[in-house]
Amino acid sequence: MHGLGECVGNIMMMCAKHNIPTVEQYMGYSNCIMEKFRGAAESNACAAMYNVDYTPVSACVTSLAGQELLVQTGLKQQTLSPALASAPWILIDNVFTEEQMMAARADLRAVVCAANEAVPRNKC
Repeated sequence: MHGLGECVGNIMMMCAKHNIPTVEQYMGYSNCIMEKFRGAAESNACAAMYNVDYTPVSACVTSLAGQELLVQTGLKQQTLSPALASAPWILIDNVFTEEQMMAARADLRAVVCAANEAVPRNKC
């Protein structure tokens, strides 16, 4: 929708999710990327901040595997009910509600922590 930069950024985030071993590292990394509003240009700096080995992420971005992750995500989006209508489209445990989305837009960490009992409260 927004050109090559957005496409590469989407692949980078999917490759990061696929290759970063812990939720804490992935969330820190992805939040850093989003805060910088520069996507792939900040990937190495954000990886360093969260002790992420960026090598497998980078290799994925430039490979067929990264493109396949993008395709699989697109196919999954086509099955959403209700259908994706805006971005971000926030699902918690594969469930969408308008109330949950609005709460998550205001404080995603609080919504995720409330929905996931496995996350230690001191991490929230």
